[in-house]
Amino acid sequence: LLEPRFGWQHAFYIVGVPGVLLTFLLFFLKEPARGQQEDALEVRAGDPAQGQLASFSIARVYAKLFSNGGFLFAVLGYAAYTFVVGGLSFWMPTYIVRYFEGITAAKGNLVFGGVTVVGGFIGTILGGWLADRIEKRSGNGFMKVAVLSMILSVPLFWYLLGIRDFNHFAVVLFALDVVLFMCISPLDAAVVGSVRPAFRATAMALNIFLIHALGDGISRVLMGAISDSSGLQTAVALLPWMLALAGVLWFVGMIGYWQPVQWPDSHLPIVDLPKLQAHRGYRPTSAVQENTLAAFRLAKSQGVSMVECDVQLSSDNQVVIFHDEDLKRIGGSDDLVKNLSAKDLLSRVHAPLLKDLLNDAESPRFVNIELKSGEFFGRSGLEREVVKVIRESGAEARVLFSSFNPMSLRRLAKLAPNIPRGLLVTEEDHKKNKIYLKRMWLGVFARPHLIHVDQDMINTRRMESWNDRHLKVAAWTVNDASRASLFNQEGVISLITDKLYVK
Repeated sequence: LLEPRFGWQHAFYIVGVPGVLLTFLLFFLKEPARGQQEDALEVRAGDPAQGQLASFSIARVYAKLFSNGGFLFAVLGYAAYTFVVGGLSFWMPTYIVRYFEGITAAKGNLVFGGVTVVGGFIGTILGGWLADRIEKRSGNGFMKVAVLSMILSVPLFWYLLGIRDFNHFAVVLFALDVVLFMCISPLDAAVVGSVRPAFRATAMALNIFLIHALGDGISRVLMGAISDSSGLQTAVALLPWMLALAGVLWFVGMIGYWQPVQWPDSHLPIVDLPKLQAHRGYRPTSAVQENTLAAFRLAKSQGVSMVECDVQLSSDNQVVIFHDEDLKRIGGSDDLVKNLSAKDLLSRVHAPLLKDLLNDAESPRFVNIELKSGEFFGRSGLEREVVKVIRESGAEARVLFSSFNPMSLRRLAKLAPNIPRGLLVTEEDHKKNKIYLKRMWLGVFARPHLIHVDQDMINTRRMESWNDRHLKVAAWTVNDASRASLFNQEGVISLITDKLYVK
């Protein structure tokens, strides 16, 4: 609108005025304290990166950022996305004039600009709103919306390129702008959320540099070169492929570097999670069997406030506390637990019911319930029966779920969303759940609040990586006091142990 009246040089000066005014207003904003939005647990953990960067050289800061997989996948996908947005904004007016008969540059620019402003505004608001809702409900909402944006944008873009009626083109372009801009605000939140507070300003600066250097900084020239050699249609047809690349990068980043769900609003706050958990109760002598009321009561006598136990279903659909699938180790029999009734298991191997533990005043108040399930679809209904027992016992505020099976945790997330969940992780070979035990690749579907990690997996490098992802870590089974002290310094929030609590 300004160019025909004032010339394009003056038009550029005029549209810069709002930016100057906004910049002036920024002088009156107070610098917020870094990390003030983090939860109390992360502050308590004593992570040195929560403070200022004085102790870090700039080379070390950048080394940490480039070794942060979640940050890199988000930024590289962002660069591919910026490649598209930059190329689209520069070449689409020319595309309109060249491929739509009777459309002048003035009209093409006006329609393209107006559609982009309105569609972009709606898409940005919609994407932020949707990401916040998903983030609160199931976690990783920022990356999920970014991936969804690309899933919708790619086919719509391909469809757009085949249209030759300008009015039809404008309508589809508006729809494309809406879904294309849905990822903008979630992406910025994802980049910021992938690093620790003290690194965020540097991370955003590096992000801005990379997305423009690898994105719109080269897309306009590259598309021009392709247009000269093969036509503008071919050049613009490159853009949907770049959107697909962005979607793939974000999806891989989401699967490989997922973040936990926000701790639920329950009566077991994360800061009050007991520092020590008695592993299957306390067994001071071989005469005291694991996972029995006797072992749990002895744990309480040592001052323990939380015990860990293993549960599965008996043949009569009762939730029993027992670790193994069969009675070989305890009971000297090849019989399977699932083929025996709760009464048989109690008489033969002293396996109590879960409800007996939850209602036993002589046992610790808090219980970490590990569900022994390898089922993908959950046909046995173990999760449903466990939640039923917990509710009948009025114990929702006293329990924590854990499982090696991410699909089991996913079912628990739907059945009892306000009970915290921990994903068990180990590098030991296991006949079930081999892939996601070691790599946690299905963790994004499990919606866990923390991870329970085999103590042999814990080292400084991994703890830094997990801290970057805001993963809360509990360790099992830790029986060495020096290792326990080291883990506490690294930020491990709870230790599952056989004896460290012994008076």
